[in-house]
Amino acid sequence: MWSSTLTLFSSIHTKRMFYIIIVFLLLSSSVKAQYPYNNYNQWSSYPLWNQGQASVRGSLLNDDASLLPYGSQIIVSLADVSLQDVASQPLNTLVLYGSYRFPIAFEIPYSMIQVQQNSNSIRQYAIQARIEKDGQLLYINDQYTPVQLIPAPINPINVMMKNIGASVGFGNGGIYATTRPPIINNMFICQQIPDIGQCKAIIEQYYFNPQSSSCQIFIWGGCGGNQNRFNSRYECERTCSFYRQQRWIR
Repeated sequence: MWSSTLTLFSSIHTKRMFYIIIVFLLLSSSVKAQYPYNNYNQWSSYPLWNQGQASVRGSLLNDDASLLPYGSQIIVSLADVSLQDVASQPLNTLVLYGSYRFPIAFEIPYSMIQVQQNSNSIRQYAIQARIEKDGQLLYINDQYTPVQLIPAPINPINVMMKNIGASVGFGNGGIYATTRPPIINNMFICQQIPDIGQCKAIIEQYYFNPQSSSCQIFIWGGCGGNQNRFNSRYECERTCSFYRQQRWIR
């Protein structure tokens, strides 16, 4: 009698444990379905903000080991330069401020989706860099620096920088330094045709077009050229406003 009672009790206990296990598994699966990764798989993937991201890393190089002038601005861009005679299209731009000396490290992130959108055609990408202070150009990379983005960039990328320096001119206040020859006659300046110069950088500038009496974008190489070259449309229009007025008076 006691043996049969123990057998019955053992059977009931086994069934109860079985039901408890089944209920636990069902609850566990429902929780995992609701939160498939956040709580149960810490290494499933990168965070959403990092998916489809890559970066180009490298250094700006020059033999000059002294500190850059206080207030210098270092601008490094990753640009699409596929189309000739058309302004380059930056994918992303890094701007650094502060006291730096060469070599200057940089890292420019970009979206792989942005690159893959142009996969149907052959695209060319390059690093463009310049260092300026108060609008005055100090250094540029005057050599074409190509970058491979697909399937992945080949890092690091070294970019040679050229010291532009400042030309010396004479004004009413004595000797002064400028990256552009001293302005003598605005009328003459505004009639000059745009000149890309001797260097091979790709820098967007403005020039005054006397035929249309408007300021337009052109690509400057980074050194040389003539005085019909301005950093902004406002500067161009302000310098050549006298020419525009004289043209309409006629």
